[in-house]
Amino acid sequence: MKIPCYYEDIHALHVNTMPRRAYYVPASRRMGDLVENREASDRFQLLNGDWKFLWYPSPEDIKSAFYETDADVGAFREIPVPSCWQTQGYDRNQ
Repeated sequence: MKIPCYYEDIHALHVNTMPRRAYYVPASRRMGDLVENREASDRFQLLNGDWKFLWYPSPEDIKSAFYETDADVGAFREIPVPSCWQTQGYDRNQ
């Protein structure tokens, strides 16, 4: 599979992205504030934590469907999120 080199085309800025929109956090009940207390919404979920991570030098090196729920992630390591994988020992800082 040939992966498109969007980074080589300065006109390909927004490929497969959603249109711009206002930021808001939904809630199933009236909360009485804007975003100061967004964590109180029952529809808000932080993605912080330890995530499974496997670094490949190139997208062409990916041979498995790692994103499927039954994928074997035994070779994956865990990194803290939020973070930057370069500071976790993968690849190099740009």
